Amino acid sequence: MPRYHYTCGKCGDATLLVQPMSKRRPQRKRCPKCGGMASRDVAADFAGRDKSKAKWPLKSWALGVHPDQIPDAVAQAKAKGVDMSFAPTGQAIFKSPKHRREYCQKVAVGTIDRDAGYSDPS
Repeated sequence: MPRYHYTCGKCGDATLLVQPMSKRRPQRKRCPKCGGMASRDVAADFAGRDKSKAKWPLKSWALGVHPDQIPDAVAQAKAKGVDMSFAPTGQAIFKSPKHRREYCQKVAVGTIDRDAGYSDPS
């Protein structure tokens, strides 16, 4: 039977749902750990992993900047209350799903980073 992975956007907990393909699978469901909303982690489904937790810290190209812009991006994030760092290549480095969500909501307003699945704000 297929395995469907879900990641909680609130606490980052990973849940595995095993059920027949004939049964409709929910795109979002309640997290059994904290009660928050967990979204389907399609990347984990296709990777064949048993656990869908992303490896943190996570590097993101989608929310990265040009290497010359790193000092300005760090200052902008700090001004909005988000402690942010970037790899020398310009990739944004996130410590947790909560950290990435906070960056998307406060600094990169209107963006959704899907580099690690569907735990991002929508």
